[in-house]
Amino acid sequence: MYKRKFIPLVLLMILIVNGCSNKQEVMSTPVDYVNPYMGNISHLLVPTYPTVHLPNSMLRIYPERADYTSDKIKGLPVIVTSHRGKSAFSLSFYQGAESGLQPVYYYCYDNEVIKPYSYSSYFEEEEVSTKFAPSHQAGIYELSFRKNNAPYLILSTTNGELKTTENTISGYQNIDHQTKVYVYMETSALPEKTMTVSKEEINHSHTAIKGKNVGIALLYSTDIKTIKVRYGISFIDEKQAKANLQREIKDYDVENQMNIAKNIWNQTLSKIKVEGIDENAKAIVKMAIENFKNRKPELVHIPDMKAKATVGYSVEAIVKTLDGVTNSQVDETGTTKPLLECITSGVIRGAVAMVGCNNPK
Repeated sequence: MYKRKFIPLVLLMILIVNGCSNKQEVMSTPVDYVNPYMGNISHLLVPTYPTVHLPNSMLRIYPERADYTSDKIKGLPVIVTSHRGKSAFSLSFYQGAESGLQPVYYYCYDNEVIKPYSYSSYFEEEEVSTKFAPSHQAGIYELSFRKNNAPYLILSTTNGELKTTENTISGYQNIDHQTKVYVYMETSALPEKTMTVSKEEINHSHTAIKGKNVGIALLYSTDIKTIKVRYGISFIDEKQAKANLQREIKDYDVENQMNIAKNIWNQTLSKIKVEGIDENAKAIVKMAIENFKNRKPELVHIPDMKAKATVGYSVEAIVKTLDGVTNSQVDETGTTKPLLECITSGVIRGAVAMVGCNNPK
């Protein structure tokens, strides 16, 4: 009886081991080594932000929050127009009574995954999951709703004008006194109602709104559980924003756009050749390269000057320097003992290295 029980168990173990041995190893691509979360926590300086974008492209987004430790984000980003700046426009979602509508919402988020070519997150209180993929001057979101309430989508601006027609929203936001950024947005489903939203009122008769912290809301049927949103952006006008969208994203396939974006990143990063078998070393190099763009140009000053300097102080270099000042007739050479004796006796109380582009000595 024990043999009958033992034989099937042995066969099961053989199948498990054989299945594991036949498992294909997933090869990492260059963009897989990029970590957008590097530098997202800062106690003194402004942190870096996990940016989603294509190389050398106009459209960039990242979740609008104080830093990586923040538990809430402000809506969904549409376009970041400056280095470490806030998003121009916010895309929000809402399910509930119309009286609770507002231009923008703050959400608690979980299971966030950010890569240079994609963004995804789950909003636990609203029970909404979202995906995003960028193009050069356009982007696409996919929002999935679990609740049975009719969903709203709200596009808001902090200082600008928006208008709606059927399943589209377009408009601009003032960046400063001379610059505007324009957006043209389309949704995969036709809304049942449209309305303007501000802190003061919700208006069903208006199709356009202008001012600060205002928005356009689209109400969809309760049968709709997934809404896809694609949009184009421009610094010229709304017509150009629409043309950018139609040129770059022709459908509502988010996964396909993610693959396109990933391939573009891999083509760009493949120009960098990293030798070695240490995966951690490769990841560090990739992070350093990707983080270079976060340097503040106004804080970088490289003077046009040259100076002699001794660099790369290894133990051997220290010993060699000490031998040059040691009395070889009396003291021992080829050792760090002279330096250690100066430190232990209190003659040298410490060492400070102040090295920069303009003071290499």
